[in-house]
Amino acid sequence: MATFDSVEEPDEATKAAIHEILRAYNREHFEILDEREFSITAKDDDGAVIGGVYGTMFGQWLEVEVLAVAPGHRGQGLGSDLLSRIEQAGREHGCRYALLNTFDFQGRDFYPKYGYRQIGEIQGYPLTGSQHWFVKDLRRLRLPGSRSCPGPRHPRTLMHRDSDAFPKTLLFRGSVEYVRVTMHQSPNEVGCVRRRWRPGSPPPRRG
Repeated sequence: MATFDSVEEPDEATKAAIHEILRAYNREHFEILDEREFSITAKDDDGAVIGGVYGTMFGQWLEVEVLAVAPGHRGQGLGSDLLSRIEQAGREHGCRYALLNTFDFQGRDFYPKYGYRQIGEIQGYPLTGSQHWFVKDLRRLRLPGSRSCPGPRHPRTLMHRDSDAFPKTLLFRGSVEYVRVTMHQSPNEVGCVRRRWRPGSPPPRRG
């Protein structure tokens, strides 16, 4: 017959024992058991960590658990750089999708800029805020739109993609210009050539 203990602030051993019961059950039903944790950190010139991201790669999914940037280093593109790096690591390990959750005051407006789609939310958490769940298809390339490689103005049309392998060349058409983008192995290594376009003129060469 079972006895019950109620404890506030349980120790790590208690939590580990509960988790192991669930993990043992999961192992009987999951199609794959290979689960890998992965982290990337950014450091300043003194070696202090100023940002980082870590997550878990499990089957075809990359679950981003934490992404954080120190206050004095925000607004400099460090967060998007960390995100793209762990996404690329996920691709290299065979992940097709990414999953994460965030609060309204954290990354609710940040992640959609990088191709994430909201699939759920709860309101009133913990009192007046909200929590949001996002997914992303890692097989899809995000259209260029950063300061380093701005996309064509007005509606963008993918005219040509030479292959799915790296390096790859994409050609986009806007209403007044073409943009050729060359993506190398890392999503952060993007070469961009902007060319003006006038109605009736031929598109720029693909090479």
